Amino acid sequence: MVDRGGLESHEWKRVERLEAVWELAKRGLGASGSAADSGLGEVITEPKRRSRTPLTAKQIDAIHTARDDGESVMSIARRFEVSRMTVWEKTRTRQKPRPAEKTG
Repeated sequence: MVDRGGLESHEWKRVERLEAVWELAKRGLGASGSAADSGLGEVITEPKRRSRTPLTAKQIDAIHTARDDGESVMSIARRFEVSRMTVWEKTRTRQKPRPAEKTG
């Protein structure tokens, strides 16, 4: 039995998978399709980034309005297909309008 060095079962499986993919890449089998036959799937050499389309001024205004109306950050993020952090960043700088104070 191989010493796992204190790794948990799921961690050890990941190490074994990485070793197998490394061996396939060393032999040049990564992009040829032979890796798929081994059950390891395709080796990703260049990961793709999600395209980040900037929000329009109209969308940002709609986000502000939704937050002012009490809608949750999570709900807004889902509706506009952006992260919660994006919603937070767009709304944290704008303060809610304060109600007019009564004088006299």
